[in-house]
Amino acid sequence: MSSSSLLHLRNFQIPFTLTCLVCLLTGCGGGSAGPSAESSGKPTVIAVSYPLASIALRLGGDAIELSYPVPAEEDSVFWSPGDDDVLAMQGVDLLLLNGAGHEPWEAQVILSPLTKAVTAQGFRDQWIELEDAVTHKHGPEGEHTHAGLVATTWLDPLQFREQIQVVQLSLVKLLPDQREAIEERTEQASRELQALHERWENIRELLGDQPLIASHPVYHYLARRYGWNVKNEHWEPDEDPTAEQWQAFDELRKMHPAKIMIWEDEPTPATREQLAARGIQVLVLPTLASGSPTDEVIGAMSANAAHFEAELRKGLAARENSPPNP
Repeated sequence: MSSSSLLHLRNFQIPFTLTCLVCLLTGCGGGSAGPSAESSGKPTVIAVSYPLASIALRLGGDAIELSYPVPAEEDSVFWSPGDDDVLAMQGVDLLLLNGAGHEPWEAQVILSPLTKAVTAQGFRDQWIELEDAVTHKHGPEGEHTHAGLVATTWLDPLQFREQIQVVQLSLVKLLPDQREAIEERTEQASRELQALHERWENIRELLGDQPLIASHPVYHYLARRYGWNVKNEHWEPDEDPTAEQWQAFDELRKMHPAKIMIWEDEPTPATREQLAARGIQVLVLPTLASGSPTDEVIGAMSANAAHFEAELRKGLAARENSPPNP
């Protein structure tokens, strides 16, 4: 078992009703939560992560009816479907799942293996696990646990490229007459991910082996790909750490003297001030676990990496020109 890893599990319950079972057995179509093929004649696709929804829309375009049932502002790792969502999934032409623990609710519903594509299945042997479970609150999603599998596979651009290839093959099966267009769009996405990979390789050179701290255990795939020397906290960006958390943080830095802390979102001003007093630079790197399918995800990944690199270079230059912190 790897020493780095993560599954986000929220305290959730999926109500499985007799209606769902009857609908599956009789083959009735999806509910209002999903797209309607009857009105458009197009194949229906449901994706349950923002990156997959964005890619499905990019590759399929107007030839598909795409539904993304997760609210745009909600982290899909902590989302679970309601009855209407399950009904829609049971009647859809293609259901795109991430895998790697992203859908812990899947074991509690009945889904057809004929219409389901688990996009990270091809590198299942590379999924990462967390050994130590930590339960805490996470903004509006409430209490959740970090344990088990790391869900954020898409942060590694080479892994995400493999996931996109699964989406491509699945869409071509639905739309054989669109094969050429889908393959061309996939090739362009692959080129963009290769450029993103090369940028992260440049960032690897800038970082070297210097110690890093992450506010959350969500960057494992990125860290593994690019050799980050990172330790993880369980801090929320909208909450100030307690005195006990700061004490533990300072103890950690005695063994792991990080000058950079990576956050999913902007920390509070008070937290920034405390980190600055310790000579620590804040770098924000969103996980892209939430968003709207119309927001192109590879573009967002590339912009985030470019901003990360620019801020990193500023911090490195500032440290070179400043006396060391006591």
